[in-house]
Amino acid sequence: MGLVGNQHFFKQAWLTALVGAMLCLVVTSAHAAEPESLKGVALIVGQSKYQHIAALPNPANDARDIAKMLTDLGFDARSVTDRDAAKLKRDLERFAEDAEDADVALIYYSGHGIEAGGENYLVPVDADGRH
Repeated sequence: MGLVGNQHFFKQAWLTALVGAMLCLVVTSAHAAEPESLKGVALIVGQSKYQHIAALPNPANDARDIAKMLTDLGFDARSVTDRDAAKLKRDLERFAEDAEDADVALIYYSGHGIEAGGENYLVPVDADGRH
């Protein structure tokens, strides 16, 4: 799967992440007076083992540590690593559904990212940097 063919997916994934972050800010401020009763959900993504571009040694470790921290803070934290485009898309869609019922929603991403034409994209592990 080439990067050019994945641009729509990456743009959609980025918009989903942005909406989740905005939801987090709006809902958090609405419930600021009741911090102990907040329901938090988090998606933590660590992309280390890329198939066609340079692998990264730390994102999977970072994701594990962030997931533990958020779980300890009471978040319903889902941690995923080394996701191809299809799995990453499903993870983001599931997170968006979970965020609808949450007071606080957070996405943490560690891995390669691309900025092109003013747009930011998450890079799945099966991205082919040659196209």
